[in-house]
Amino acid sequence: MKLLIFGPANSGKTSLLKTAMENSSFLAVENLPPTRGIVRETYLFRGLLEISAWDAGGQQKYQDRYYGSQEENVFSSVDLPVYMVDAITVDDTVRPAFDRFVSKVLEKNPGLTMIYVFINKIDLPDAKEEKVHELLTKDLPSDVHKKLSFTPVSVKQGSAQQRLVSICDQLIEKRIENMGKLNKLRGIIEEFKGAANGADFMLFNKRDGLMITSTLGKFSTQSLQFITFQISALESNVHEIYARTMELRNSKVTPLSLNTIVMESSTNFVLAKEVEEKATLMVVTRDKKLESMQKVVEVVSDTNPIYEKLINVLEFANL
Repeated sequence: MKLLIFGPANSGKTSLLKTAMENSSFLAVENLPPTRGIVRETYLFRGLLEISAWDAGGQQKYQDRYYGSQEENVFSSVDLPVYMVDAITVDDTVRPAFDRFVSKVLEKNPGLTMIYVFINKIDLPDAKEEKVHELLTKDLPSDVHKKLSFTPVSVKQGSAQQRLVSICDQLIEKRIENMGKLNKLRGIIEEFKGAANGADFMLFNKRDGLMITSTLGKFSTQSLQFITFQISALESNVHEIYARTMELRNSKVTPLSLNTIVMESSTNFVLAKEVEEKATLMVVTRDKKLESMQKVVEVVSDTNPIYEKLINVLEFANL
């Protein structure tokens, strides 16, 4: 797991890491020299979670590199972004630096659900944590604001360490829970294969397009970009004909959703289907026999018990 701890110089980033992850005392880190560039350390948190911590020195000359030649290396593949500011600095440089970080982290990691913001040094008599919080949140777009978690902390008093440890504990719980869900999903797609004449099934995460699991094992592909069809005029014509057909049958007309595509090669059928806006299921038949495709259509039907199991697991999964 990649932890990126970022923020202006002298905000307490290195002190937090050393006291939280290395059990150093605050006295041992109180007078640390400024961090030069990126310092990377690997920690085994609670013996369960390997954390690759990227401690980014806050001096301006290093900041320019982070957003320049080192941008991809620094900001990509971040699992846990922490931005640290101190509670005694309220000036014109604070907000632009914060906005730049948030924008870049979300750009490089679109699947991130939370950025943690630590307002440090609230133990100092001239701390202005409320003003700092107001400065960082004023006029933030709502979609960005909901991805930010602000906490006033003190590395000296230990509340910053408690907060970071609590966040890491939550990540461990989520990963253990998701491993159980992943095992269930693997079992479900094997059931699909058994019920569909040996067709191979692949399940992709809709959020980032990456493969979750498949009947062929986990293998690397480019991120799948499965876009719900928007075919305007044709879709309108199809719905009109469908509605007229149902009226003639004296049957109910319900909304249409075009979320499945079927393609064919000289030897196989290939089907891709959106699953409840959570995932994309892709199927490749073993041959090009009509009964093989019929079996696939049967097992991915909304009324099939195996498909219902898939929906139930995905409903609570965050893979």
